[in-house]
Amino acid sequence: MRLFVAIPLPASLWPEIQTVQNRLLASSVRCRLTKLENLHLTLAFLGEVAVDKLDELQELLKSIKAPAFSLTTKSLEFFKGQNGDTWVLTFEESKALTKLAQKLRRLLDSHGFAEDHKRFKAHVTLARGVLLKRYELTTKLSLTFVAQAMHLYASILNDKGPRYDSLYEIPFKEEP
Repeated sequence: MRLFVAIPLPASLWPEIQTVQNRLLASSVRCRLTKLENLHLTLAFLGEVAVDKLDELQELLKSIKAPAFSLTTKSLEFFKGQNGDTWVLTFEESKALTKLAQKLRRLLDSHGFAEDHKRFKAHVTLARGVLLKRYELTTKLSLTFVAQAMHLYASILNDKGPRYDSLYEIPFKEEP
């Protein structure tokens, strides 16, 4: 089972994000948009995990105590790729987010779960395989929301694109 831990983007942000995605689509020769219900900020990618490890993983995730915190988007950026660019929404620096990601990654790594050892860069993928025909995008986008929980997701790949199913929710709360 292909797993990752992420903070979902609330549906209240979807209309503004969809406007950005529509502009990106209109400015592109080719573009695969991320479905709105799949928008998330990945904290840790676990890769393939055996089903019999899910209970252990759930207990580990339950042990993480973190407060709810505000996140604010910053700008649209892209990563160059051979098959088109990946466009992402980046975030203003958040000490709470960085601390959570570090704590989570250390815990998962110490129990043999972490696969992705890339440096953490807070972002939400809006589109992949983008080949622009013209550049008419505003790169600034400031949206604020309160992160209330993180989820353990299963990534299910099919011919219609990926689907992300939440297997477990870990609500944020104040540390004792």
